[in-house]
Amino acid sequence: MIAIDGSPLRLGPESVARMVRAWLEGWPKTQPHVLLTPGSTAVKASAFRRTLAEQVVDAGASRLLCPWMAVPDLRSLGVPVVGVVHELPFVRHGPIEGRVRAWKQRWWLRRDQERCAALLVPSRATRDDVLTLAPALAERLVVVPHGFDPAPWEAARCEPAAPPYAVMVGVGSGRAHARKKGLDVLFEAWGQAAPDGWQLALVGEPALPVPDGVRVHPALPEAELRQLVAGAALLVYPSRMEGFGFPPLEAMAAGVPVLTTDAGSIPEVVGDAALIVRAGDAAALARGLRELAGDEGLRADLRARGAVRARAFPVAASAQAVIDAFTRLGVAS
Repeated sequence: MIAIDGSPLRLGPESVARMVRAWLEGWPKTQPHVLLTPGSTAVKASAFRRTLAEQVVDAGASRLLCPWMAVPDLRSLGVPVVGVVHELPFVRHGPIEGRVRAWKQRWWLRRDQERCAALLVPSRATRDDVLTLAPALAERLVVVPHGFDPAPWEAARCEPAAPPYAVMVGVGSGRAHARKKGLDVLFEAWGQAAPDGWQLALVGEPALPVPDGVRVHPALPEAELRQLVAGAALLVYPSRMEGFGFPPLEAMAAGVPVLTTDAGSIPEVVGDAALIVRAGDAAALARGLRELAGDEGLRADLRARGAVRARAFPVAASAQAVIDAFTRLGVAS
């Protein structure tokens, strides 16, 4: 039986929690599992992980699936652990999230080489970054794209709002995160090429000065977020780095054309269903804005392609790939 560390469901972050929810939604009934979660949201994730060994034993599980790089050491119990490396931004960009964060990720990866029977990564881009630092992990790395259920976003589809607006989701908080997500590039490009009569809406807490006329939504309930995205004329996702990246898929499912970058995993995720420009290039992003805003035929084509692409990551396939990874890597029992 596989024990699943479900701590993100209570403690976050939301990006990891949705991965765990997708695993559970797609998990086959024929594969026994037990979900381990903290009893309170007041528990720290690190403290919870220190109790996992005892919990795994009490549950009678023979394997542990941990949705983090920071995994517990269960080797003394003979329990194989499979962890997840979501992304390593510093490999391509230096300490873009700060030197402490980059140091921690290096340290966790070294520990994972010792502790993990296998490591899952959500994209080939992340796999390549891991192998840059730890080529010895080649035989223990498995690419398992995140599962995505487009149905709630498809249900939100509507006609674009008037006046039209572009939306960016996932702004996050803090200057390092804003730079990683390319918010500075977006503001520069918007200043160069804001379509006449259009507005720009942001979801998150931008740590940069916000230009006049830009609407900021610090946090939205899920239903309101879907409505905001579905009503947009386009989603712009100017990220400098992504391990996977859900917002383009969400927009595609909601019938919204996507303008994004060639950063990290994004080309793998969006395929041919988005307009892709060079990451970190404000002039290229401005040209993309002009092109999409001025070409209804292109927007219609991307909407059609996006509707198909949004269904390319079924949750059942993702969960089965996780289980297959245990089998293929010799930790099936």
